[in-house]
Amino acid sequence: MAVIIDGKKVSQEVFQELYKKVNKLNEKPYLAVILANDDSASRVYVSSKEKYANLLGYKSCVYKFDKSV
Repeated sequence: MAVIIDGKKVSQEVFQELYKKVNKLNEKPYLAVILANDDSASRVYVSSKEKYANLLGYKSCVYKFDKSV
């Protein structure tokens, strides 16, 4: 029997749990991303990670390099 999972609901629950845990920390986590290409899918993925890191209270930074690095 198949079970249908509400992805948005699960995502919100996970986010809320992470938010509570991050706010209990003495020091906030830091997200550093190295992007060494010009792939649009990679940029979207990294942008999403930055967005959620900021919503959770993380500091974040993206280091962009040419694909020849």
